[in-house]
Amino acid sequence: MNRKVVSLSRGEKTLFFLSLALSTDPDYLLIDDVIHFLDPHLRDIFLKSILQLIEEKKLSVIIAAQVPLDIEGIVDRVVILNRG
Repeated sequence: MNRKVVSLSRGEKTLFFLSLALSTDPDYLLIDDVIHFLDPHLRDIFLKSILQLIEEKKLSVIIAAQVPLDIEGIVDRVVILNRG
């Protein structure tokens, strides 16, 4: 609680900004390819949190990911863009 944002690891910053975005109680959440920055422990926390939000708040989540394995098992639909 006493640490400044600049002193957080990249994974901790990701979770901090997710919390900040969720504090506005959005209808949609766009996550832009940040999962691969998280260490395995934080990735697990992040994905469980997203799944919990989807279930509890009926939140729609759009995840842009370059590595499909990062989001395997949590998505309902997949759109693959080719050449942009």
